[in-house]
Amino acid sequence: LQEHLDSQGLELLFWLDLVQTDEAAKQTDTYALQAARLDRITTEDEIEAEVQRFARLGAQLAVILNPAKEADVPVRRQLERLNAWGTTTVYPVLLHLFERRDRGQASSADLVGAMKYLESFFVRRVIVGRATKNLNRILLRAVQEIRDRSPLVEALRDYLSAGRKFFATDAEIRQAVRIVPFYWNGKSNQRNLILKWIEESFGSKEPVSPAGLTVEHVMPQTATDAWRDMLADELEPGDDVDGTYQGLVHTIGNLTLTGYNPELSNRPYDHKRPHLAASGIRMNQDVAANERWGRTEILARADALAERIIGMWPGPTPGAAEASTNAVWSTLGEVLSEIPAGAWTTYGDVAAVIGTHAVPLGQRLANHPVVNAHRVLGAGGVVAPNFRWLEPERTETAMDVLEEEGITFDQHGRANPQQRITAADLAVLAGLDLDGVEPATPADDAAGQRRVRFIEQVRAQRSDDVLAAVTVVLDAWVHLGGWLNFGSHEETSCFLVVKRGTRSAWPCTIYPTGKVEVVFQHMATRSPFDDVELRHEFRERLNAIAGVDLPASKIALRPGFDLGILTDDAARDAFVEQLAWFRTVTVNAAELPTR
Repeated sequence: LQEHLDSQGLELLFWLDLVQTDEAAKQTDTYALQAARLDRITTEDEIEAEVQRFARLGAQLAVILNPAKEADVPVRRQLERLNAWGTTTVYPVLLHLFERRDRGQASSADLVGAMKYLESFFVRRVIVGRATKNLNRILLRAVQEIRDRSPLVEALRDYLSAGRKFFATDAEIRQAVRIVPFYWNGKSNQRNLILKWIEESFGSKEPVSPAGLTVEHVMPQTATDAWRDMLADELEPGDDVDGTYQGLVHTIGNLTLTGYNPELSNRPYDHKRPHLAASGIRMNQDVAANERWGRTEILARADALAERIIGMWPGPTPGAAEASTNAVWSTLGEVLSEIPAGAWTTYGDVAAVIGTHAVPLGQRLANHPVVNAHRVLGAGGVVAPNFRWLEPERTETAMDVLEEEGITFDQHGRANPQQRITAADLAVLAGLDLDGVEPATPADDAAGQRRVRFIEQVRAQRSDDVLAAVTVVLDAWVHLGGWLNFGSHEETSCFLVVKRGTRSAWPCTIYPTGKVEVVFQHMATRSPFDDVELRHEFRERLNAIAGVDLPASKIALRPGFDLGILTDDAARDAFVEQLAWFRTVTVNAAELPTR
């Protein structure tokens, strides 16, 4: 066993053995539970049988952890794909599958078929926005549900199809690609894999290496005037540009893979199109075949991708219940319950996060009680004219309640935009996996290239005064003893980092499109700023800078302010002063425990 597995692998083996018969067994209880089980063994024959059984299981787990050891090529390839997916929750099922083959109860072809359905289960859940919901419990229970059933592939498919496990049907896939924010679901590597596997399905004679490719928003994450004008050309009655943009930008129809992210950024489509056309990636060539890139084109591409996804990844058993509608409204309650007092959001923001449209969302809130529904406002922060309480005894207006909670309104009845919870904020509150939260830690040469990209993007998108102000802040941070790290996504962000041994902390992230983002969400996971009062002190210090207004309701999020504020000498000096305070407090707390 020690030749097959390291110490962590051995611990994993003995826990996986337990959960084959007891799904509730905790990894922390592995030693006690195994000791109690082995104490019941009394004869030498039983001991010998256990030693032999664990030897076989250890050899099988070694293959699962290192697919290169698998002799059967189709099994090895499918196992490599599951390993690339990067979820350990699948290990109990995989060990059961390999054990059945070892006992002669399943063939290698059965293993390939069963693993294909596991992959399909994972991919389809990401597509419909339910990537991790109850996933661990579902897969732990799978072993006992399929243990005595044959044929193996059909048994696993039937189990994954039954009940509310969100094994999306073909109809749900066709609906979800149009409305679900794919970019916010699953983990970053999983989204990349799905797009990579889709690209591979085109069977190009000159396949492009996926190394270095990142997810690209064709219509960018920052809506410039040129992109807003393109969307405005085809608005439907009752639609607005902001809502339409939020509903499309993160859907899979608007996403592709490219190595040109810094060059493309948020440029107009006419600028992006030649780069996409010249790409060796078939998906990019298909996008570039369009004269324009608006709502019609994004939805048409989403529909085409849906059919490809359906063809690549088999769905649940025919007749499986479709649960997406209920799932959307279940998610609605979860998301709205997280909006703090003193904050508001829009119908378009909520619709983009839960995967629906603003109109059915408004109808749902108008007829079903949902916590914090009054904190959802129309475009521009105006209370919807038809808003009414579902409790007949309530006579106060929604604006009255919001003002009591701390929201301020202007003379036109528009809520303070600084107190708005954006779609990205909602995704954070809902626990969706967002790119760009952690800074990259690249090699020095890569970091140097990314710094150049960051500066180029600031220069391209902001004035010379802003570029000069940013340069002064970065130099001051380094002079204070801080580090600069740069992100690797399509917009090259800059992180102001404090090194603390093997860990790091950072107060803010600067984006070339013009935002200084104060990362309270990250601070909450590092001492000493895991103390909420200390975060509030930092917020108040920053709010003393002219033009900065970080709402208290966003103390668990990533609010920000415009880079242009730093072009004022006094404001910039005050900002650097508060950065110095943050670094001093962090460094002085270096001996405190972190979590």
